[in-house]
Amino acid sequence: MKLKNLIILLIFLFATNCGYQPILSNSNSGDFKLNINKISGDREIVNLAKQKLDRFQDNNSNKIYNVEIIVNYKKTILTKDATGDISNYRLIAEVIFEIEGVGIKETYTVKEKFDMKKNESIFEEKNYEKIIKRNMVNSIIQVFINKLRELK
Repeated sequence: MKLKNLIILLIFLFATNCGYQPILSNSNSGDFKLNINKISGDREIVNLAKQKLDRFQDNNSNKIYNVEIIVNYKKTILTKDATGDISNYRLIAEVIFEIEGVGIKETYTVKEKFDMKKNESIFEEKNYEKIIKRNMVNSIIQVFINKLRELK
C-alpha cells in the first residue's frame, strides 16, 4: 500500500514539475487577424468554422489575412446489405481556404473523411452526423490555424 502511494506521489511530482505543457495550450488566440470576405457551402459546417476561427483571432495584430472559404460536404452511400438497404455512409468534408495577405496569396485545401454506419433511428443518425461534422471542423480548423502560423 505504501509503495503504491509512493509511486502515485512520484508520478504526480514529475508531471507537475517537469515543465509539461500541452502543445496547443497557448493557441486560444493567434498572432493574426482574419477578414473573412466570403464563406460558402454547407451551412452547418460554415457556422461551426466561423465560430472556431473567431476564437483564434487577435484584433491588435499587424498580420492581417483576407480569407475566402469554400466548403464542400458530401454524404455518399458506401455499402448496402443483401436486401439493398444502405448499411454504411461515407462523409467527406473538404474546405478550401484562399488566403491573401502582405505578399502572400495561397490556397489550402483540407479534406476529412469518415465512414459511418447507418443507424436504426433517423434522429440518432442525424445527431451522430452532427457530432462527426463538429469533429471534422475542429480538425480542419486546427490544420488551417497551424498553416497560418507557419506563414511569414
